[in-house]
Amino acid sequence: MNTNLTTIKTSNKKSSEFARKKQPFKASNLNGEILFNKDHNKYYYVIYSYKWYPLFVFDFDLNRWYENKNKYSVSTTRQASNVRPIFTPSTMPKEMFEMFKNYNF
Repeated sequence: MNTNLTTIKTSNKKSSEFARKKQPFKASNLNGEILFNKDHNKYYYVIYSYKWYPLFVFDFDLNRWYENKNKYSVSTTRQASNVRPIFTPSTMPKEMFEMFKNYNF
């Protein structure tokens, strides 16, 4: 897994292009990054709102997207619409949300 990818600056509206490719990006209030979890010994691609609230998580080992179905604010709901990659998501388990919210790595 190539984790030395350059983070690309983009707009919130164009961020879905990078999310679909699982490429690191930084938009106005959104960012996507590849993270390694030592406890699970695996990589994830995480899309955050305001650098702390995980909206979507891609598990590379399972080749599966997870979506945070919890509503936090109108702006995060709009950001989720902008960045939403094309996929059929599973609901993000609460434990996964907490793990990424707290950077439990």
